[in-house]
Amino acid sequence: MIHAVTRLARRAIALLAFGLLPVPAPAQPAPTDAWLDQTRARWAAVAQKIWETPELALEEKKSSAALAAELEKEGFRVTWGSGGEATAFVATSGEGKPVVGLLAEYDALPGLSQAAGKPKKEALAENGPGHGCGHNLLGTAAVAAAIAANRARVEQKLPGTIQLFGTPAEEQLYGKTFMIRDGAFRDTDVVLSWHPDDQNRISNRTRLAATAVDVEFFGRSSHAAASPWLGRSSLDALVLFDHAMSLMREHIKPTARIHRVISKGGAAANIIPDYAKGQYYRERNGATASSDIAEVSAVAPLAELNVAARPLGTAAHHWAETACAAHPIGHKAMMVAAKVLAASAVDLLKDPALVTAARDDFQKETKGKPYVSPLAPDGRPRPY
Repeated sequence: MIHAVTRLARRAIALLAFGLLPVPAPAQPAPTDAWLDQTRARWAAVAQKIWETPELALEEKKSSAALAAELEKEGFRVTWGSGGEATAFVATSGEGKPVVGLLAEYDALPGLSQAAGKPKKEALAENGPGHGCGHNLLGTAAVAAAIAANRARVEQKLPGTIQLFGTPAEEQLYGKTFMIRDGAFRDTDVVLSWHPDDQNRISNRTRLAATAVDVEFFGRSSHAAASPWLGRSSLDALVLFDHAMSLMREHIKPTARIHRVISKGGAAANIIPDYAKGQYYRERNGATASSDIAEVSAVAPLAELNVAARPLGTAAHHWAETACAAHPIGHKAMMVAAKVLAASAVDLLKDPALVTAARDDFQKETKGKPYVSPLAPDGRPRPY
């Protein structure tokens, strides 16, 4: 975390007053605020476009292209394929130090299709994907902030570079990890990010470390009524294993989590299944949900902001988040996040001491230990 970047916290507290106790607004709004207010309709349209075409991990072709197109319009140089991921990109403008990075995500979640703004579950496409984590807002705000900060950099003749990292597959917890393994963030001095939430806060919590595995069982198929004795049910084996995992959850520490789902259980009830598969996540040693953003914090100083984009007490990874991500509550949060990120990026460009303090704090927190990728050198990203 960038503990030294106190201006980010102060600006966040002031700008995020909606939903919190009243806090006096800054006497002089940041110059980037005015431009973002003027272009609000542009960003609402981009967020809506991505919301209307939800794409799962590594399939975010339309979503990533929509964001990259906005950056290219503003003179950013865009390179594709970071980390071996076709929908990953890095957009850059400026030159020299400091290098300020911003993170954009844009993948959707399976099964969370939902009509915009509806208070009851109402899928637009049965079992279809939806932005149940608000990544259409996340990616759009980050791009808007990068452009606003870069415009200020040019107008004020500030030194430095603005980078926008388009990071796919966050919901599968590895998009940024592959990018880092292949050299992304190597020259980045500090990184800013945000995420939709049900409340406003600076996020300085540790993340759960995650391991994901597929567990497969193989049996022998047979007619379930005529000759069940000739079969060997792979589903029975998986159900026994899954029940054992469920019992084990009672005895693990509260800092850990085990999640599971049976992803393949057979083709028809009258066929004894010869193949069954379950997906299991083990998460441990953290205070909040897993995310590959934690990998970024291991290679560069990182500050993350959470902004209320859904009603207090509602959950992420839920159809209600999808509904809010195309509703004024979501768009309002998106613009607040864009203002905080843009103004904070300009603060960092203007004040090299902030960047130096962040780097010094990073070295202190990591004790100078070099980052070692958890990925195999020849590993390749794939959906699971």
